[in-house]
Amino acid sequence: MAYAGYGIWALVVNQLLGSLGTLILLWLQDRWKPLLTISLTRVKSLFSYGWKLLVSSLLDTGYTELSSLVIGKRFIGDSLAFYNRGRQYPEMIANNLTSVALAVLFPAYSQKQDDQPLVLEMVRKTNRTTALMVFPMMAGMAMVATLLMRVLLTEKWVPAAPFLQVLAIVYALYPVEAADLQAINAIGRSDLYLKTEIIKKVFGILALAAAVFLFTTPIAIAFSAALTAVFSMLVTMIVMKRLFFYRMRDQIWDMMPPILLSGAMAAAVWGVSLIPMSDLASLIVQVVCGIAVYLGLAVLCKLKSLDYLVASIKDFLNRKKTKQPGQDEPKKDQL
Repeated sequence: MAYAGYGIWALVVNQLLGSLGTLILLWLQDRWKPLLTISLTRVKSLFSYGWKLLVSSLLDTGYTELSSLVIGKRFIGDSLAFYNRGRQYPEMIANNLTSVALAVLFPAYSQKQDDQPLVLEMVRKTNRTTALMVFPMMAGMAMVATLLMRVLLTEKWVPAAPFLQVLAIVYALYPVEAADLQAINAIGRSDLYLKTEIIKKVFGILALAAAVFLFTTPIAIAFSAALTAVFSMLVTMIVMKRLFFYRMRDQIWDMMPPILLSGAMAAAVWGVSLIPMSDLASLIVQVVCGIAVYLGLAVLCKLKSLDYLVASIKDFLNRKKTKQPGQDEPKKDQL
């Protein structure tokens, strides 16, 4: 369609066809057929729980897009394009990691919701493992932001690098906070989830307003988002302490090893960046150096979260190898 001259409509049709294709594939796999029946009792129960999640999701999406709207209205030039491009890469990593984790965490937490100590242990293990993965990714991306923009998107996109560096803070905390929020929802406290989202978004809007009226640069909006992310994490920590007796110092302690290792990795990457070489070579060397330093320190420090992550990966690979064709298909006499 783009070749035929339809312009931006080619992207619109691409998105629609992609969603339609996903829908058809899912339907062919599960063979679900809608029935013209309804249970008012179930509707009432599900709606009482679900509407709070819907409103919370709408608030989160609205606030996220509000920053782009304000930049587009308040500032001239390419500020909005640089902001969105700087947000794209950390957001993509955080969202993909979070979506995969949440698909597993919610049913796991829900099954054990009556055993609070076990849920707390699962949450702590999740937070350690998530922080182990996402913190070095965001720290490394922030350190190579300028090179990344120059190599992948050419010199004209380098002004997006400062936005990426600041917003990396936002998306470093996002997966960890999302895992905590899943535990809150899993025990049926969507009401508390909604209340915390309202508090966070009110603070976020106030921080955004302060950034707009007190400063004259769009980077201030990125800093307001980072400040809001830290505040949101603190609010979630308070709720976790109230519901699961997960003390704030324990939550910070669980995240501290990845934070310190990420700082050491960032220092090593910065040192490598001082060596004169081409942009592409420098980017590759910095990435390899960062990975080697981080993993080396994690092994040297004998982090339990690393052992758990490696064991989980091995278990997943072994299950895929030993899985027989048709093993997941239910037998007729079991239906």
